[in-house]
Amino acid sequence: MDQIDYPARSVWEPRQKFFDDIFDFEPRGGAYVIGEQASGLLIDLQAIYCVGAFISVIIIACTVVDAHLREAELDPKFKGGIAKAFETSEYSVDLDWLRRRRNELVHFTDRRPLPISVDEQWSNRQTHEAEANRAIQLVANVLFENPWV
Repeated sequence: MDQIDYPARSVWEPRQKFFDDIFDFEPRGGAYVIGEQASGLLIDLQAIYCVGAFISVIIIACTVVDAHLREAELDPKFKGGIAKAFETSEYSVDLDWLRRRRNELVHFTDRRPLPISVDEQWSNRQTHEAEANRAIQLVANVLFENPWV
């Protein structure tokens, strides 16, 4: 499983470029306000993506968006949960997917099949990578949703 081995430069660099390209705000125009917590978590998001920890990408991506919305977009008096926070974005449908997927991965219940296992890590690697890519694109979309200027 490549995510538990030291990544080869030939694997890391294309992932890093993918990430950097998505978060390049210059082509988007304008200026953006992104909170300190969201920015700090974004660094970990890039690191875990580049190493190939795609399940962790889903979990952290959800957290980055939640932090960003609360720090930079929502009224300071906002008291809703993550679902309500996500409803405020034009990307609410995709954010609901992200929230539900994150919850499925984080919250164990014996009433449904396991959403992740060692076998899943091996056999569904391409699906996990596609979900990670979708989550990263979604994070960028939300962070750059409302230009400051």
